[in-house]
Formats: sequence, structure tokens, C-alpha cells
Amino acid sequence: MKKYRAFLVVSVIAVLAFSSISSADFNAAYEVDLARGVSRMNNSDYAAALTIFREMHSSYPDDPKIMLMLGICLSRNGMYQEAAEVLKQTAERQYDPARSYYELGVVEYKMGNFAASREYFARSGQMSRDASLTSSADAFVADIDRVSKKRRYALALTTGVQYDTNVPLLASDDAFTSDQESNKSDLRAILALRGDLTILTSPVKITAGYGFYQSIHTRLADFNVQNHEVQFRAEYPVTEKVLLEAAYLFDYTFLGGDDYSRIHTVAPAAKIELLKHMPTRFVYAYAEKTFFDLDLSETNDERSGSTNTYGIEQTVFVSRNLSFALAYYYDTHNAREDFFSYNGNRFSLGMNYSHDNQWLFAARFEYYDKGYSGRSDFADKRRDDITRTFGLSLTKPLSPVFSVNINQTFVVNSSNISFYAYDRSVTGIFLTARF
Repeated sequence: MKKYRAFLVVSVIAVLAFSSISSADFNAAYEVDLARGVSRMNNSDYAAALTIFREMHSSYPDDPKIMLMLGICLSRNGMYQEAAEVLKQTAERQYDPARSYYELGVVEYKMGNFAASREYFARSGQMSRDASLTSSADAFVADIDRVSKKRRYALALTTGVQYDTNVPLLASDDAFTSDQESNKSDLRAILALRGDLTILTSPVKITAGYGFYQSIHTRLADFNVQNHEVQFRAEYPVTEKVLLEAAYLFDYTFLGGDDYSRIHTVAPAAKIELLKHMPTRFVYAYAEKTFFDLDLSETNDERSGSTNTYGIEQTVFVSRNLSFALAYYYDTHNAREDFFSYNGNRFSLGMNYSHDNQWLFAARFEYYDKGYSGRSDFADKRRDDITRTFGLSLTKPLSPVFSVNINQTFVVNSSNISFYAYDRSVTGIFLTARF
């Protein structure tokens, strides 16, 4: 915005001139430090101003004037998550709420959360008597409208490499899961493309998406995977706390250049937020799976059948930087061959942490117990597997477009039939561009 910097200078002075006076205002050292911080802000030296207001906030943690100055400095230094936390405190205390909500709008705008940004700007406009502040907020909203009309699509391109200690394992199914047969390690290159298009936004949000995945191994070309996924999703907000969802997915996979599987999935869901910052999601999915015989597995088609999955997902937002996700799923697969039919109980726990929106850390653990129906021909007993998956991921945004990710996954599968027991470790590094 052309008038944004001039508006900042004027508004900072106005905040100081007309804000309510706290007992700290009578402290000479307080006044000197406050003047120094404001001077740095007026000269656009936000790094120096941030240092000053951090120190003042430590000395005067309950002073809303210092909180507001600190929040503005954090925002101008690109520390948006922390800025939002501080500015929310000033807004909750109703200290210059028009300016507090305006600054929250700026922070959400910078993070790309346009819906929240628009809401904060609207609150600011309702409370403001400052024409300059209202004008600046309107300019941001106009820009949000312009961007929203243009950006009805999202495109992500990812490329990288993975080192896999047990390549023949297919994460989604049971083929090639024996160390006795394989246990082959290899390095592979990965190329993935993801595109989404918003078809309708109101009253029902409808999006269409396409995903492409290709792996290319250094030595084991028979295990190169190519996957295509087409999906349609719909969301309908019944109330602010209830969201209904529906999805259809078509998935087609090639293994080593041969047809491997074709899957149709229908998945309705409902998300309910009875407690603040604790949304609960109830999910169901029906999948019709067709597997094709190939050179690597002449009985692959015996696993064809239908799968029903019922689940509940609970997310807990501890703060804007930290959240936890817990989930339980019960699934049943009715395969063409009884030996591949199973009932499963799956538990997962995940954690996501963002450090100043500069480092994103994720951790996940999953416990999956699958009991199969038919007896094994060579073991003469029913198969029971327990799969434990551990995953760690670290993402560093390099710019608004590019980010780099390093991840590590460990899989330990124990089975009452030793033929199906295996360990697997996958290490990857990826570069993603989002448009």
C-alpha cells in the first residue's frame, strides 16, 4: 500500500497520544525507552524497536500499550505467529481495539489467512474513528478480493530423493512384504504434482484436484511407481461449529510400468467444534479396490474387494504454534480370496509445531493391528499383523513460493507368521514450489 508507511508513523503517534494512561507512564525510564522504541519504528528500524519493546514487555508484562507496540514490531519483522498471540491479548483487553484488530488483520493477511484477515479488518472498521486506519483496512480488503478472484487454483510441484532400506514394500497393501523375498535397498528420485481448482465457493464450496506421483529407482526399475489421483470435494458449513464434507477419489497406480491397482473411494465426513480450539471430525469411507496380476505377483488380483472405514479424528490446538491430532479408525476389507480379508484397528497420534512461521516440525506415530480371516496355506493359521510407524518431518520455508523438507520414517511390522515380518526405513529430502 502506498500510504501504509506514512499511516504507520501517524497512527503510532496517535496511539501514544490518546491511549489511556497507566501507572507506568509516570516512570521516567519507561518514558525514555518508549520514546526510543517509537523513534526506531518511525525510522522503519523495526529490528531495533523489537529489541526495545521485548525488554519493556519483560519489565511491564501487563502494559497493553507495550503489548501493542511489541505486536506491531513482531509483525513488521515477519514473526507473524508470535505477533498474533500478542495482538490478541491487546484486543481481548479492549486496548485500542480498532488498532489491535487492524494489526491482527495485517498479520493474517501476511500469512495468507484471508478469511480471518477480512474478519479482523471488519471489526476494526466497526470500532475505528480514524479515517486513515479505515482507508488502509479497506485497501487490504480490496486486495484480498482481487487475490481471491484470481487465485481459484493452487499448484504445488515437489521433487526430491529418498533412500529406502526395503524398496519392494508397498505401504498400502500386503504384496512383497517379506524380508525372505526381498529386503532390497535403493535410492529413488521422486516427482510429485498437485493441483486444485475451486469451482464454487458459496453456499457449498466445491473443489476439484489432480495428483501425479512418479518414483524412479537407481537400480530396481521393476518397483518404479506411477500414481494418478483425481478427486472432487464439497464442504457445507451448517453453522460456525458444524461443517459437512463429502469427497470422491479415483486412484490408478502402475508398478514397473504395469497396471497395479484401480480404486474408487466415496468419503463423507462431519466436523464439529463443541469446545473452542478442539474440532472433532467423524469420517466414513467406502473404497472399491481392483488389483491386477503382474509379473511380480501373479496372485495380486486375489486382494481385490471392498473396504469400509469408520473413524474419529480429534485435533487440539494448544496455541497458534502447537497442535496435536489423535485418531482412531476401524476398517474391514472383504477380498476375493479370504486370506486377504481382514479387520483392522488403527490408532494415530500426531504433533505439529511452528517456530515463528520459519520452521515447521511434525511428528507422527501409528499403531495398526490387522487380523486376517483366512488361513495361510503354508502356515495353517490365521495371520495377525501389528504395524508400527514412526515419522518425523522438518520443513523450512525459503520464500513465499519455495520450501525444503527433510523427513524420516520407520516402519516395524511384526506378524505371527514370520514370512510377513519386516522392518523398513525411508529417508527423504524434498524441494516444493507452490503457485
